[in-house]
Amino acid sequence: ARLPPTPRLGRAETPFRGLYLASASPRPGGTRGVGCQRGPGRLGGRQGRASSAPCAVASVSAVPIRVVLAEDNYLVREGVTRLLSSDDEIDVVATCDDYDSLVAAVVAEQPDVVITDIRMPPTGTDEGIRAAEHVRETSPETGVVLLSQYSDPAYALAFLEKGSEGRAYLLKERVSDLTQLRDAVAEVHVG
Repeated sequence: ARLPPTPRLGRAETPFRGLYLASASPRPGGTRGVGCQRGPGRLGGRQGRASSAPCAVASVSAVPIRVVLAEDNYLVREGVTRLLSSDDEIDVVATCDDYDSLVAAVVAEQPDVVITDIRMPPTGTDEGIRAAEHVRETSPETGVVLLSQYSDPAYALAFLEKGSEGRAYLLKERVSDLTQLRDAVAEVHVG
């Protein structure tokens, strides 16, 4: 039977669109042990429908991974957004094109994962690395995937300097492969 469309709810009541493995402790906002229903995301606007995924497994939660994406290049930002939005297990809740809007989106949306470019306005140097450090300090439960077009080990070392838990470094040339991007998002989400 089809369920009626689900209205947009707060973080603790976010409609479901897929499955991911939950971490050992529930995420802030209570994402464990809720029914299996799918609802509209901000991007894509899918109507609510029953999930075909099993609901009886206690260690699995049917809440999509909430992602904030920061990329200053419009074409890359829109391409990655559409790629991620094609996966029912990921909900892109905000996109940003600079450091300040990324920090504001993390505060406003409280995402599970941030995907950010290394170089963004205002200086075009290391805003992504600084944003990752800011997220680690203010939202330690939020994972970060750093996108780079540079295979320079100095960027990766700076990003992972204080530990690799909940962190991933991915070259932009790998972003076209949804499996690698989805796996990186899922891995940093669980820590």
